[in-house]
Amino acid sequence: MSIAIAQRKIEQLIKIAVVEHPIDIAKFTTTILQEILPKVKEELGLNFDKVVVHPGPQPRGSADIELYLQNQIAGRINLKTCVSGNLNATIRKLKESISPWEDGMVILFVLFKDRNGKETLRLVIFYMPSYVVRNFAVRILHEALEEMLKNKTKSEGYTQYHILEVTSAIGLWRARQILIVKEIAEKAIAEAREAKEEAREAKEEVKKLRETVEEILLLVKQILKKIEEK
Repeated sequence: MSIAIAQRKIEQLIKIAVVEHPIDIAKFTTTILQEILPKVKEELGLNFDKVVVHPGPQPRGSADIELYLQNQIAGRINLKTCVSGNLNATIRKLKESISPWEDGMVILFVLFKDRNGKETLRLVIFYMPSYVVRNFAVRILHEALEEMLKNKTKSEGYTQYHILEVTSAIGLWRARQILIVKEIAEKAIAEAREAKEEAREAKEEVKKLRETVEEILLLVKQILKKIEEK
């Protein structure tokens, strides 16, 4: 089988999902997939109603992620995170560690860029059936995943993508959180200054109104006094 044909076949079997909502990367662990997977299960071609994760060592015969449907095991997944940003190395680790009863999953942090230069950090999930991981070479899997990522980049309206190592993703996430807080603080300060200015102007208006009222009362008193004198 030629590499091109193999890639096309793999791309029909592997599923990809891009998590559109911001992820708290600073708190990211395997456990966050309990929240994410139910939201993207249709994109990944999965059918389950319960997710159990094992962030550390698993009991014998289990896996990093276990899927259940009506209290029956529906799938076991060997999860690998692309920590270094090297997708090829991550796929290799997955192939070396996967068991016959496990499907494979690779998650990576990707920085997408649109035509205007705006950058968006997203979590990308690849789901691969067990026989795909075990029967295809690392190089073919890598090329297929990269091709799927290119296609996803285009379909999502972006022009470029860069796979980040986790530490870079965390650093970028923290920097953006600082910028967000800074923007919120600056906006609050500006609004406070505006409110203070409006309050000062209102105070001046009240003062002028009070002076006008006092002048009218004085004039009324003078008129009443003249009437009494007559």
